[in-house]
Amino acid sequence: DCGAGGGGEGEGGGGLWALEAFVQPLLKRFRYHFEGRRETNRRDKPEWVFAHCVAQMRSHAPLLSGEVQPMLRAPLAPLRAAASQPSSQGAVRERYLRFLSAHCPDGVEGHVTAALCGAMRAKLRREMPSRLAEPPSFCHAFSEAIACERELRHSLRLPPSASVVRAFTDDDDAMQLWLKTEREDASARLAAVLAAPAAWDAPAVPGGVDEAGGADLSSAGSSPLRAPACASGAMRLSLDLLERVRLVSDPAAQGRAIDEVLLPTLGEFSAILRAKAAQAMIGAADWESVGALLATLLFAAPLLEEWQEEPPLASLDAPRAVFGAVLRGWREMREELEEHASSTLAADFFHGAGRYVGERRDFRLAAEGEAAGGEGEPLGDLSPALCEPLSLLRSQLAALRAQLPAASLRRAWRSLAEALDTWVYESVVRRSAFSAAGAQRFRRDAQALVDSFSGVSASAHTAMRRLHEVAIVFGLPPPARAELLQLASAGAAALSRRRDELGVHALDGESLSELLASLVVDS
Repeated sequence: DCGAGGGGEGEGGGGLWALEAFVQPLLKRFRYHFEGRRETNRRDKPEWVFAHCVAQMRSHAPLLSGEVQPMLRAPLAPLRAAASQPSSQGAVRERYLRFLSAHCPDGVEGHVTAALCGAMRAKLRREMPSRLAEPPSFCHAFSEAIACERELRHSLRLPPSASVVRAFTDDDDAMQLWLKTEREDASARLAAVLAAPAAWDAPAVPGGVDEAGGADLSSAGSSPLRAPACASGAMRLSLDLLERVRLVSDPAAQGRAIDEVLLPTLGEFSAILRAKAAQAMIGAADWESVGALLATLLFAAPLLEEWQEEPPLASLDAPRAVFGAVLRGWREMREELEEHASSTLAADFFHGAGRYVGERRDFRLAAEGEAAGGEGEPLGDLSPALCEPLSLLRSQLAALRAQLPAASLRRAWRSLAEALDTWVYESVVRRSAFSAAGAQRFRRDAQALVDSFSGVSASAHTAMRRLHEVAIVFGLPPPARAELLQLASAGAAALSRRRDELGVHALDGESLSELLASLVVDS
């Protein structure tokens, strides 16, 4: 039999009467120390209450789980034996298990722990009015309650029903003050992280490891990424906030904490990143700052994506991902910075190669043994007007390689290579006529341009397909070019096979016809 006592929170009762033999002595000792005039009952020492209760739970855990819990299941065998008919044994077993589930849902240890947590909550609620009038006292008590909650969840592995923080989240005034102070504290901590002397320096923290705390922010399968101190510091702060949200068992309170603390803190961080990005994209190229910002975004975004797929964020009733807006803003910022890198280098090359485009008629006038620009230049040299812009391009690519994260560098160089491929093809190839020497001169120019990217990629030709294929065509002997022109003009199926043999795919039949017709030596 059981007696469901009607005691209030912190008074025991409400479960199996046999377990009250364990609960009542613990509550009596609690009241002796923390509800009278004893020296242990100090409002400025809430940690004493929590430490006492956690110690009691820890010391009684082996007895409760190892001996008392099996005793609750011991009647199952006699009940089955006492059943009048074998067919009814299963029903008797189910009724008894439902009885245990109703009166002791979290097991013996959970039942006793819930009683102690109820006593702590009752004490906190009695003291709440005076603590609300003194914010420092309130913050102290809440911080200690969170530490106790962490101990209950992580060390003792107790269920959310054994909660202390509910004393704060169930009280509207306490909840409001907690969110207000939490947001102010998060803003101050973020400002301190970002104001540190080396916060925005070149990446220095490998693998997502927070240098101060030594905790790995990223998942075990993440690839190593070096990030500035501001990135690891801001994400460590976000993770701390998220951990506090996880310790709050009430979904409504979790939602408010996310909306009023975590997301505004990330929004503040995003605004600072946006201002830094705008500054880095003004004036002279500051690749160190651009690289630090890109490393920050590439380090932080995967963490948010990972966190929002885990409890409690994944279980919140939201129409979209919790960090969706933040991640979209970061993605746009990353794309702008990468586009800035590629467009800056492209604009510098276009400006520097203006004379090269203006002298494109030299490709028609070049003759064997004669320089493209006259003066007996050796046949193996590049066009003189291309040397300076190529040198600048190579030095700028080296600077990008030294500062940008690998993923951003890969996207930036490819975008740049595609832009140069289009510009040179449209400005020079399609608007020029070529002698035999001129075709070979341009072939070397095109290869030199492709080779300029060798420091960042071994496959730059895949992003500069048209120039690479023009060089292939210009390298064919005259009879092979004549055959290709005939196939291109006829549009025969044989053209497709010939293009496959040559590795020419970006230039279609019309483009091939136009290119081959520009060779005056073959006309």
